[in-house]
Amino acid sequence: MKNKIEDFLKEIYDSHNNSIKWINFTLRIWNINEYILYPKLGDDDTYNVKNYEKITEILKEVREDGDMTFTRYMFEKEISILCYDKAQNIFLDFIKREEIYDSNNIKWTPKFWGKVYKPQFYNTIHKVFQIKIFGDANNAISINFATGKCFDFDTFFKDLMRMLLEYHILDKVLHILINEIKNRSIKSATAAIMARNMSHNLGSHILFYLKSILVNVPKQWENLIYELEKENDKESYILNIHESLKDKITISHKNNDIDTPFLKGIGKFLGYLQERQDFIATIASNYIPYFGTVNFKDFIYDEINPDLKVKRHKNSQNIRNILLDFIAESEGFSRNERDNIQVFFGNFDGSESNSEDLERLRNIKMDMPAGIMGRQAFFSIFENIIRNAAKHKPKNNNRTLKITIDAKVSDEFPDYWEVKIYDNNKNYQDVEEKIKEGLNDSYIDDKGELKHENKGIKEMRISAAWLRGYNVADINEEDIKPKILDIENINENLGYVFYIPISKKLVYITSDKSEFSKKSIFNNQEYQILSPEEYLKLENTNFRITLIDDQISDEQKDIKKKAPVRIFEIENKKLAGFSSGEELYLHFYEKWIKENFPGSLDKEKKRILIFDHNTSINNEDGKDYICLKGSESENLEECGLDEENLIIFRKHNDTESEFEAFQQTDLYNTASFIEGITGHNSTERIIRNDRKDLEWVYKITEAALTKVLIIDERIFKRLALPEKEQEINISVEEILKHSTDTETLKDFLKSKGVNDKALKKINLLINSITNNTDKVKQNNTANKIVKRLTKKRFISEKNLNLDIYGKKNLEIINITFAKNKAQIWNLNNEKIFSFGNDDIDGINNPVDKEYDFVLIHQGILDKLYTTFNPTDKKEIWKCLKKLFPAKHKFIVHSGRSKPHDLPEGAGFNQFSSVETALFDCKLSLSELLYSVKTE
Repeated sequence: MKNKIEDFLKEIYDSHNNSIKWINFTLRIWNINEYILYPKLGDDDTYNVKNYEKITEILKEVREDGDMTFTRYMFEKEISILCYDKAQNIFLDFIKREEIYDSNNIKWTPKFWGKVYKPQFYNTIHKVFQIKIFGDANNAISINFATGKCFDFDTFFKDLMRMLLEYHILDKVLHILINEIKNRSIKSATAAIMARNMSHNLGSHILFYLKSILVNVPKQWENLIYELEKENDKESYILNIHESLKDKITISHKNNDIDTPFLKGIGKFLGYLQERQDFIATIASNYIPYFGTVNFKDFIYDEINPDLKVKRHKNSQNIRNILLDFIAESEGFSRNERDNIQVFFGNFDGSESNSEDLERLRNIKMDMPAGIMGRQAFFSIFENIIRNAAKHKPKNNNRTLKITIDAKVSDEFPDYWEVKIYDNNKNYQDVEEKIKEGLNDSYIDDKGELKHENKGIKEMRISAAWLRGYNVADINEEDIKPKILDIENINENLGYVFYIPISKKLVYITSDKSEFSKKSIFNNQEYQILSPEEYLKLENTNFRITLIDDQISDEQKDIKKKAPVRIFEIENKKLAGFSSGEELYLHFYEKWIKENFPGSLDKEKKRILIFDHNTSINNEDGKDYICLKGSESENLEECGLDEENLIIFRKHNDTESEFEAFQQTDLYNTASFIEGITGHNSTERIIRNDRKDLEWVYKITEAALTKVLIIDERIFKRLALPEKEQEINISVEEILKHSTDTETLKDFLKSKGVNDKALKKINLLINSITNNTDKVKQNNTANKIVKRLTKKRFISEKNLNLDIYGKKNLEIINITFAKNKAQIWNLNNEKIFSFGNDDIDGINNPVDKEYDFVLIHQGILDKLYTTFNPTDKKEIWKCLKKLFPAKHKFIVHSGRSKPHDLPEGAGFNQFSSVETALFDCKLSLSELLYSVKTE
């Protein structure tokens, strides 16, 4: 290319009687598009500049000693200044390039930044032309030359343009188009690979075996359900069930409950599939969510081994491990049928309660995209490893398939957990070459079509990159450090190695990092100091606390938008008194809680009350805040409690019998928060095993007192008071007989099982029949009453979920739509508010509440848009924020990845993460919500 341009210029040179003197040629990469700039010296020594205003804006023109100075930003991140000094009639090109020589072969080294330099060979130059032809968004050619006399510039320019279009621009444009097509092809291949492997690993294997079991016993399932509803003698259930179901249902003699491990296992696995679909939708849309903290034991290891988790907890009902029962069944490995598939963490086999590696496992907290839902990327890697290990297990090898997971903070890359997963096949040498081929194989062929080889390993690469916050189409995997995915020989076993970010606690953002660069306060990866530019370049990294130097002004708005809600502006000098990052972090975490929950941290009055024999206070820092008792019958006076604002944890609080009994106590009425402790969720680790240090106290206090509103029809239907068909044996004659007055008729109807809510709905009919003496009209009204009472109605009991979740500072509501009105319902299925189109502008908070976080399902937002059809969707958004004020953030959640029309200022969360956290415990939900950022 260079030779062709030089030949062309030589032709111009010859045609102008050697009056053009060739000085230099440079080819550079630019970030400018579609603009042409050339200073042309006319007869009157004036400049003619095309697109001058736009060019000067883009190139950030500065005026120095020369008439024109342009700052150019190169792709190589080099900066050059071009100057034309009319007074001295010299052209200066300050650019980082190789040394050049003048006509006398004297070396000239360009000077940089600040001095005007006049090289010897410029003395004879009369006029200077600079031509820039910009090809596309990333490319341009810069050609500098000078002439001793004027010539037909327009003709020259047209010829030059023709040549450049022919030889350079077209080539570069095609190169960019090819790269774009390749990028899009890889993204398409990514979605295809992820969908195909889900179909294969989970569909062709697990779902096939599940279907084979279920389709053969439909009548037996009907019998099972019938017996569960009708029989009083629980020991007789098993006698009435077909022989093939005996391993699917057992009786727990300890608590006389029905134990259905197979049904519970199916329910668990359906949740696993639902979450995977959420993950596929997210990764297929090329969206990388913010990072959230995930406890490795609770949400990854125990999710892989739910059956072993149950064994560690007494009195827990069994559950079948559907994933490990069937994922390698075709190769002869099954958890339930053969008990020959094991998943260890280090030396912990999943069932021992006192293992050292179990304790290590409890303390591993990783940052994953989307928080809990991000674990599906880990599971996709795990599934491929277990499938490959089962397929390639040598026949003469131990017939137990053992997969070991381990994790430690990387020595070389301390920002990451180094995760290793390896088998026990002792065949590393046999498979090494094939696996390495897959690790280096491209996703598409030369035609841009999906390559069908090594799809399992490619899925692992895609998932491992996503766990780091990368889409594989946007990176060169070879350039990423640490490596996205690698293999290792671990005692002759095949081991896979990948990296997941550690959880980070605090970042201090300042333009003056030098003052703190050598201090130990920021020498731990959990506590970092970054410039505004460095912080804004981070894609989705999550810090629990964000400190911003108050001297920062220009970037402050962008930083606050990117950071989660715990943000402080501070003076630089105020950091001088802190000796460690942990001390700084705890200081501002305490400050945050005191500002947002006044009176919640008072050492004089303990606020956290735990009733549990299995819990211990294992850290001195927590003793000032916690009262621990084995049971509620023990004396509490010695604790010095803040009886008006207690945060209570008690064993099995969420069961109906336990909760109803506790509702009658004074503690219940004065408590600010109540939650149960159970081995079925994270409270077993958080309350019984975590260190009760100051950070624990702050996390528990914050989570307990954070007020959350969830607007979601699916969660609502799971928790709300159900509708039932009820037979009301009331005749028209009986109603007429008891309709002498209103109270008599109401008492009669109550005696027949009609509840207060149903009475309220027919109140007008009751008043009509008792106040009317017309026999015909009375008879018609009596018929209407009977008809209304024999329709669906709500059961009369109060919904305990309203109180159970209410005492966790959680409110779950639903919005339904009828006759162009929106109706808001609580968990008792009571309508608490409604509004129509005319109400939107002037609407206010009808229940006079403020929440810390409000979550709304995208599906309900869509229905609001459809029902009210606003000219601007912002009207609906403003209405919702008035109805349900959110102190910290309004969050949209969905199972279809981030919506394209997400309201301005809103955060976004995957539905599966919200659901899992909500039904785990309040701290899990709190951790999720406090890491959400404005999208």
